[in-house]
Amino acid sequence: HLPFNFGVELELIIRPKHIDSLPFDLRLPDSDATPRQTRDFNFTLLKMIAQLLSASEMPCNVFDHNCDEEPDYTKWNATLDASISKAHIANGFYPVEIVTPIIKADADWVYTIDKFWSVMDDAFLYRRDISCGTHVHISPASGSYNAFEVIETSERDQIVDFVSPDKYVSWNFRSAKTTGFGSIEFRRPPGVTTTWQTKHWVAFTMAFTEMAIQASPEQFDPPSSQNIDRFPQPTFDTLLMNAAYGIRVNMEIDQALGLYDDARSLHIANITDENLEWLWRADWEYMPN
Repeated sequence: HLPFNFGVELELIIRPKHIDSLPFDLRLPDSDATPRQTRDFNFTLLKMIAQLLSASEMPCNVFDHNCDEEPDYTKWNATLDASISKAHIANGFYPVEIVTPIIKADADWVYTIDKFWSVMDDAFLYRRDISCGTHVHISPASGSYNAFEVIETSERDQIVDFVSPDKYVSWNFRSAKTTGFGSIEFRRPPGVTTTWQTKHWVAFTMAFTEMAIQASPEQFDPPSSQNIDRFPQPTFDTLLMNAAYGIRVNMEIDQALGLYDDARSLHIANITDENLEWLWRADWEYMPN
């Protein structure tokens, strides 16, 4: 099997399908519902997710940050995340976070992701929002990352504090500290609503990590005669795909994923003017809503 274990945090905004046929406690609250009523319904949705996944042989818990100490990462966990926009509740779409168990990247990992989305697609509609993200945690299949041990000038935890002063960075190494779980987290992927997007970002994370481990520094150092300000994209793509082939996840990487997006389907509930201007430079169809 592959040399990695991984876990994924999926931030979603969902609405049950076929609402009229659902039990009474799964009917959407009225538009004038109190915050307590909407929160209670949000937890009812979590219970629905847990029941659906558990019934499909994917045991799932409902994790409450206010009551529970630590999630059980041998199971799926459905929980709430305050960072996901609540602006869509008025339209019946509620924010949830679903966390996978620790998954061994063996021959079955793709099937596991496909099975999860099959269950979700049968029961829910999704709404894309800029507040949603996808976080991929990765660790060796055995042990923890020990790359820091070869760096003699600084202690492991000092290096982690330097590259990840907090977790809100693209690559979060906080769990790689001596007191951590021994994993690293890729927080850059956007929110996903399909199985192929999920598999792409899991495979990308594994391939990127493998590339960083196997490639020599010289491969990342373009000739000075090129006089460029950033790493050449074709070289990066080649190294990344070579790593993907080496660990056999190349079929899951969609090299065109970053070339297109359905701008009109992405809801922008809250954003700074600076970030909105950046989106507009990419595509004028990105509009706040």
